[in-house]
Amino acid sequence: MFTQIPNSNFSPQLSSQTLQDSEPEYNEPAVKVARTALQQTPFSAPETAKKREKITSVLTRKEGSPEMGDLDLLPNELLTDIAQKCGFSPLNNLARTCHGLHQIADPILFKRATGKSPTEIVKKENELTNKICLRFEELYKRFQIGSLHLPKDMIVLYKEIQMTRDRTGAEKLEKFLNYRDNLIFWKKLGHSQFDLNKANSFSEIEKAYSNVDMRNARQKFQFSLCALELTSVPSDLLRFQIHALKLDNNFITELPKELCMQPFLSTLNLFNNKLSSLPPDFGKLANLKKLNLSSNPISFLPESFGKLFKLEFLRLEGCRLHSLPESFGRLLNLQCLFLQINPLSSLPESFGNLKSLQSLELYLNNLTSLPQGFSKLVNLQYLGLSNNKISYLSSEICNLKKLEKLNLSLNELSELPADFGDLNQLKHLNLVYNQFISLPESFGRLSNLHTLHLENNKLPSLPESFGMLSNLHTLHLKNNRIPSLPSSFGELIHLQKLTLDHNELSSLPESFGMLVNLKVLWLHENKLSNLPGNFGRLLNLMTLSLMNNQLRELPESFSKLSNLRHLFLENNQLTSLPSSFGMLSNLHTLHLKNNRIPSLPSSFGELIHLQKLTLDHNELSSLPESFCNLGQLRWLDLANNKLSILPPNLGNLVELTFLNLDKNSIVFYPWSLIKLASEKCSLLFIASDKLLQSVQWYRFIFAPRTFPS
Repeated sequence: MFTQIPNSNFSPQLSSQTLQDSEPEYNEPAVKVARTALQQTPFSAPETAKKREKITSVLTRKEGSPEMGDLDLLPNELLTDIAQKCGFSPLNNLARTCHGLHQIADPILFKRATGKSPTEIVKKENELTNKICLRFEELYKRFQIGSLHLPKDMIVLYKEIQMTRDRTGAEKLEKFLNYRDNLIFWKKLGHSQFDLNKANSFSEIEKAYSNVDMRNARQKFQFSLCALELTSVPSDLLRFQIHALKLDNNFITELPKELCMQPFLSTLNLFNNKLSSLPPDFGKLANLKKLNLSSNPISFLPESFGKLFKLEFLRLEGCRLHSLPESFGRLLNLQCLFLQINPLSSLPESFGNLKSLQSLELYLNNLTSLPQGFSKLVNLQYLGLSNNKISYLSSEICNLKKLEKLNLSLNELSELPADFGDLNQLKHLNLVYNQFISLPESFGRLSNLHTLHLENNKLPSLPESFGMLSNLHTLHLKNNRIPSLPSSFGELIHLQKLTLDHNELSSLPESFGMLVNLKVLWLHENKLSNLPGNFGRLLNLMTLSLMNNQLRELPESFSKLSNLRHLFLENNQLTSLPSSFGMLSNLHTLHLKNNRIPSLPSSFGELIHLQKLTLDHNELSSLPESFCNLGQLRWLDLANNKLSILPPNLGNLVELTFLNLDKNSIVFYPWSLIKLASEKCSLLFIASDKLLQSVQWYRFIFAPRTFPS
């Protein structure tokens, strides 16, 4: 940007009255020097930058010329000549000329001649030039990575404008961009076959546009111009009466005011463009019902936005909105509003007037509270407030009686309103990553709740009414401080998934066995030393994690979990397994590492579907004969035990791809195992040197040999 031109060179003899009432007395030596400069720079010189440099050097030389202080005033006609010679238009660029030639004309005289100060005009011209350059820049980036073709003369012109800020060149660049956008539009409509990727100059683009036959263009009402690398809304498009317009995934930096004059436009998609603002008259789109402005760098909405009275669907996520206009509350027909991923710190007080609103997404903003009157949103069914800075909820939120889904995760809440249970239509509730230390007793009245996320809080207990959540299917309580569960917990009879890991549970209530529909249960990282005797009633359980507890034994009923497929029991203090353990015949994965198990029950071989078994770091001295029946076993880890002998048919486990027998006391390896390890190249085998030597010996003896003929 150009800076303000100082008035230090203004002739003291010239008064404001003189400027108004009479022609100034021009400095004749200065006029002579300026005309000499013009004469010495031929009009045929191609580079405007060199023209300016030549004229400037002559005008400002001190040798044989008047001092700079004497070059105060020049006739407007002469300034116009200088402007033209420097490549500027005659009037609006006088300011730039005066400034660029080291203030050879006084700004007060210029303002008298043009009605504007040089700085005002220079600033306005710079803004227009910057907008044009920004449009071209998006295309130039694609050109640089080889995904877009641009004419060479336009690239040269763009680079020159960046250095010189030449307005005439900028106007030509703007024409090129407009021609290009319109050609893309007409090609989409089938009225042009011109290939922009083959254009090598501006003149080719201009000629192609002039040859477009627009006379027979049929009236259309819906246009889809997505991902066409447009830098503006094609001006020719606005000749049509548009009902629906899709312009997403382009490089549009500004909307023309003519777009706001489309009386029938009802759907407008501008997702993922480069818009930083909307026209002041945007609210004139009186019939607009669906609007998508997501992923644009829009920092504010015009006050007229509240005049979009018919708007029903609005997406503004991923913008740069710091606030909403107070008129926003006048969008009385708005049903769905997406405002996530913005820096909003508050909502206007009028927000509560949006009584038709059914879905509201506000995650990843900077909200600390909800506005007064928020409870008026009586038709709201979904509310997303995740990733904000809300530390307090007023009881007003309990008036949203139709709310079915509420996301309050990743905030700073420590408690809920006492009447929170009045939200009895709630089906999905997410409260993860807050600071909750308690739940209100009314919480149990959320009788329609289907999914509840309470993980990563500081809850020390659950209310006794918790068992009244009879429709709960999914419950996440991991990473809290819960030492015990209420006796009513077993009344959650529809529960299918329960995560209680990383708590402080030392026991489970006897009613726990009533959760007969449970399929997934995570209880790892607690302090459990035993399980209730009726634990085996959880007949639908498929995944069970009990690792990192203090379990010493399993109840005999444990073997009734016949649908169990994945069982994690590592890092406990188990000294034995139930004799009927083999009844878990559907087990695919079994982890028993880091326990104190000296032997396995004879029924262990009945786990015929077992594919992965970890028994390392136990006290096993032998394996039952039935162990060789585990025909589908692929992964077997028996390291760090006290094994001295192995079953003779261990080599029958032909599906093995990993076998670890390291750090045992085995003195004899069965022949079947040596044969398996030798013949199966895909088997990763970890064992003592003695066994490895036996394998190598076997391969040497039985390896096929080729004899010369």
